[in-house]
Order: sequence, then structure tokens, then C-alpha cells
Amino acid sequence: MASKRSKFKKKRSNPEAAKDMLAQGAAGFAGYAIGRFVGRLAFKYAVKSNPKLAPHAVCLGSGVAALATYYGANWNEKTAPYADSMTMGSGIAFAQSIVQSYLPALAILVSDPKVSEYLPSGNSAPAALPPTSAPRPALSDAQFDELLDKEGLEAIDLLPDESLGDYSDEDIDSLIAEAQE
Repeated sequence: MASKRSKFKKKRSNPEAAKDMLAQGAAGFAGYAIGRFVGRLAFKYAVKSNPKLAPHAVCLGSGVAALATYYGANWNEKTAPYADSMTMGSGIAFAQSIVQSYLPALAILVSDPKVSEYLPSGNSAPAALPPTSAPRPALSDAQFDELLDKEGLEAIDLLPDESLGDYSDEDIDSLIAEAQE
């Protein structure tokens, strides 16, 4: 049987749950960031001092960060409530470094795509237009209105943006002609 007091309790939302979830999530992200940072730092110094160790340095650095987080987060009373989340984040960073270093077939699951793999050999970035020395002047309002009247809404796609600022009018006109075909 429920007590009389429970009938009169004011129901309220539970902001503590959202606050706790945000705090634990931030602690987990901090642990992940620490693991990745220490791994990259270890790689940077291993390349300079011992290049043979460099391929393993990311895993070693991330592993050291994970162990340090596991043992060290409970020692400080300010980080003790977040020790599990921090350990989980640094452990994920350690697992990611292992997969990227030693299991390259599975690395696509945990890493960013490498742009160089999808470009023709020798290119570091896709080149849409050949660069020229003549800068493209910006369109005035009247020129923009004329282009909009002539081309319609497709003119918005044909407008030069900042990346097209170094290309000549002939290059832009050839692109416009190709776009209209």
C-alpha cells in the first residue's frame, strides 16, 4: 500500500540525468582525445629518434594513455566519478590504433578515408580548373541580375566563388559552355 506522502509529492523532471549523461559523454570524449593525442605524440617523437619503432609508436602511446587513464583517473577525487568513461574513451582510442596499425583490411571501419587513394596518382587534391595568373573580377549587382535573367536559377551554380577567383574569363566561359551542354 502506498503511503499518503507519495500522493502529494510534486512530480518534476529529472535534469540530473541529462547533466550526468553530458558529463559522462564529455569525459569519454576527453579520454578518447587523450589516447589519440598521446599516440600521435609518440609517433612524432619515434619518427625523429627511432624510425624502426615508428610504426608501433601509435599503439604504444595509446596503450600507455589507456593504462594511465585506467590507473590514474581513480586517484584524483575530481576525476574519480568519470573514471569509467575516461577509461572507455582511451580504450577505444587504443583499439582504434591497433586496428589501423596491424589490421589494415579492417582499418576502413575505424578511420577516415584517404583522399590520395581516390585521386589519380601524383595529385594531392582534385583540380577542377587549370590555374592562371589573371584574377577573375567579382560580379557587380547589375551583372548578377543580367546573368540571373539570362540563365535563370542555373546562374547560381555558374557564379564564381572564392575558389574560382584565380581563373581567367575564358576558363569560366568554357565551364559555363560545358554546363549548358
